[in-house]
Amino acid sequence: MFKFTPRQIPSNIVVIGCGGTGSRVVPLLAQFIRSITREFNPRGWLESPTIYLCDNDDINQKNLLRQNFIEADVGKYKSVVLAQRYSRAYGINIIPSLHRIEDFQRGLFNNTEGCPVSSQEYRTLGANCMYLLCVDSAAARRNILSVIEYHTLSANRNGNGNIDNAPFIIDAGNEDNFGQVQFFSMIVAKGETKYLKDTKPEMSPIPWTIPGIPYLKEMYQQMVDNQSTASCADLDQTLAINAAMATTMIGVVQNFYYVKPFSFHKIGISLKGGGYTSFNTREDLMSRMTNRYDRNMCSFEAEDTILSWYHANQNLVNEMKKTSEAAIAAAEASKQAQETIKEEVGTTTPVLSKTSEEGLTDLGVVVAPKAKTPRKKLPATLPPLTPLVRSTPAVALQPLVAVVASEEVEDDEVVEEDEPF
Repeated sequence: MFKFTPRQIPSNIVVIGCGGTGSRVVPLLAQFIRSITREFNPRGWLESPTIYLCDNDDINQKNLLRQNFIEADVGKYKSVVLAQRYSRAYGINIIPSLHRIEDFQRGLFNNTEGCPVSSQEYRTLGANCMYLLCVDSAAARRNILSVIEYHTLSANRNGNGNIDNAPFIIDAGNEDNFGQVQFFSMIVAKGETKYLKDTKPEMSPIPWTIPGIPYLKEMYQQMVDNQSTASCADLDQTLAINAAMATTMIGVVQNFYYVKPFSFHKIGISLKGGGYTSFNTREDLMSRMTNRYDRNMCSFEAEDTILSWYHANQNLVNEMKKTSEAAIAAAEASKQAQETIKEEVGTTTPVLSKTSEEGLTDLGVVVAPKAKTPRKKLPATLPPLTPLVRSTPAVALQPLVAVVASEEVEDDEVVEEDEPF
């Protein structure tokens, strides 16, 4: 298992796409960024953050079914509406852009008030920056990642970029009732995989730190859209799956800004129930390794990383085996010692019968008879019954037994009783 822990906190966040998922990401993102900004929270650690929104589409009636817009927004640009609404609501600097990110030659945010010029974008967007991709086609993802790679290479050439502050990308995609969020750094893992085929210990209790989750460039190059539709925007999507994707993306953003280690790189969600998590395993890291990369792209020796992880884990496994074998040998020796003691003392002790006294007698043990406890004798004459008393103490029942006259009478005389009940 491999884990990545962020080393720098980006102050620039770029949201690309303000549709079903993007329009729901923006309010959550703005509120979260405000909660960790020092200006609004004395315990905050973020200084002067800026959120950039990239989308040149306008709002129509169809967008109101599942996107985060209202009737009054129809006809306006999505990025502009979201930037104005949530910058005022949370006091965060949010800048919209009506340029397509693929057109980097004109500059993403040129001709927009408060936005950097093209030369500044290389430093702003090529290092210490987070990208949230909320687009709906494979072609758009390839173009966007090409632009991010271009800005990263430019920042590295200018000495502003390194492996610690490489851009971090969070990519969300969904169809009608399921979707996934994956994330990675704009860095490359280099090395040969043919030497690593057998580097798989029986168990891997030691997690190994990597400088970032490598960029899966080949995967995006081979990605294709759903053949039945031009883009996922044409599918019968629902508000629930878009909201689920937005929430999952914010969860990744929060973990990143809280500097929590990432032992996984992908989260899948299904509205039919369940989901999955893809972890940073040896197999995944090997699948990201390549020898084809620009010399200016930040990279790390993944082959050496895997070998170091393997040897550390293998040594631990061997130590655990030795400890286990020693424990088994000690248990076996103890068992043999107990059997030896039984043989010396003798194990032919007669088994006691159901009556223990008879069994002890067979062994020659004199058993004293048990003393019998005498039963208590009942008195010859029982005391008279106590009169019953009702709940009301003022009314009492007469005795159940008739009161006989105190003087003695003859057998043939009639006994006069008191008045009847």
